[in-house]
Amino acid sequence: MEPRLYLSSTTKTERTSTKSTNRQLVFMSTANGADSIWTFMLPSRGKICNSERFLAKGNPVTIYDSLMLIHRQTNRCVTVDSKNSERTEFGFEFECYADRTSEFGKLGGK
Repeated sequence: MEPRLYLSSTTKTERTSTKSTNRQLVFMSTANGADSIWTFMLPSRGKICNSERFLAKGNPVTIYDSLMLIHRQTNRCVTVDSKNSERTEFGFEFECYADRTSEFGKLGGK
C-alpha cells in the first residue's frame, strides 16, 4: 500500500503537542527520518527485573516479550492513557503520546 507510513514523534512545543493533554505527540508520517527511529527495551519492574533488563540489551525480540517502544531522539516511551478516550465511528480511540513519567502502573519510568 502506498504511501508508506512511519510511526513518528517530535519534541513537544506549543504547536506540536497532543490535543487534550498537551504532551509529546506520536503520529503517523510519510517521512522516514530521525523522527521515526524507535528502540525496544524490556520494561522496568523495579528490583525484580533489574539485571535482566540490562543483560537483554541487544538480544533478539520474541513475540512473547513485553516491550517498551522508546523514541530515540527524545528518549520517551510510547504510552496511552485510557482516561483520555474519544468515541468515534470506529469505536473508542485513545490518545497516544510519548512520556517519561513514573506513575503507579507504569512499567518504564525513570
